[in-house]
Amino acid sequence: MKLNWGHGIFIAIVLFMGMIISYVVVMMSSASADHRLVEQDYFKKDLAYQNIIDAKSNLNILSDTVVVEQNEQKLHIYLPTSHAKGKVTLQRMEQVDMDKVIEFETTEVHLDIDKLKKGIWLYSISWADLEKNYYYKSKFVLK
Repeated sequence: MKLNWGHGIFIAIVLFMGMIISYVVVMMSSASADHRLVEQDYFKKDLAYQNIIDAKSNLNILSDTVVVEQNEQKLHIYLPTSHAKGKVTLQRMEQVDMDKVIEFETTEVHLDIDKLKKGIWLYSISWADLEKNYYYKSKFVLK
């Protein structure tokens, strides 16, 4: 039987589909891949994201900014408002179970970071003064 161009295209498509399917099966069954979600209730948080957008714009209106200083033992956070009550969320993207939430009621927050695992940490600060809500997000690296 002689192969014409139609048979060649069909064989190429079947081989390509087989390669994609085998790639998906190998990646999904890999023990080293972590398929957990970063946020368990991401849909509910996504619906409330407008509040975060408003809090970020409130922070941009202020004349001062959030000041963050890091040394080997502590992460010092200085908020630009006169009153503050809120929380700091520390997130380690590689290990969700290492996330921490620290609540505060002052404009100066000092976090002990000497016992945290080395690597990249994301932190978000959400707080309110007497009138408005504010939100700040950034990252720091522990070496």
